[in-house]
Amino acid sequence: MLKGQIEIFFDEANILADKMFPMAKSGNAFESSCCVDVAALSTLVRTVFGVDLAIQKHHGMEHPYIQAVETSFQIFTRRICKPWLFFGHKERLREHQTTQKQFIEDILNEIKRRMAIETDIEPDIHLNRYTMRF
Repeated sequence: MLKGQIEIFFDEANILADKMFPMAKSGNAFESSCCVDVAALSTLVRTVFGVDLAIQKHHGMEHPYIQAVETSFQIFTRRICKPWLFFGHKERLREHQTTQKQFIEDILNEIKRRMAIETDIEPDIHLNRYTMRF
């Protein structure tokens, strides 16, 4: 099972190295976690869902899904630790949750499209009843 994923790990690592090489070559200190986060998300989506959204190629140092998850978590922890500070953050939380939901729906739609091609059926008619709506 893991042997099938090695090529994906290799591809994603090469893209990450290509993105980080100019920063490393400059000799200046730089924050690598943003690049690694995007690479990890891309690798995760490709290996778990079998969908290549070319996340590292289409998104530079940041991805809206990663930002949405981090901000949602920050708002959540503030709400738990200091509930009186939650006023005014509810709309921001909803916006970030919508971003997360849209990203997941994009993945599911790609999976549905591929399943429809493989089984030669209409995706909207047959597959929607088997997928969970968020």
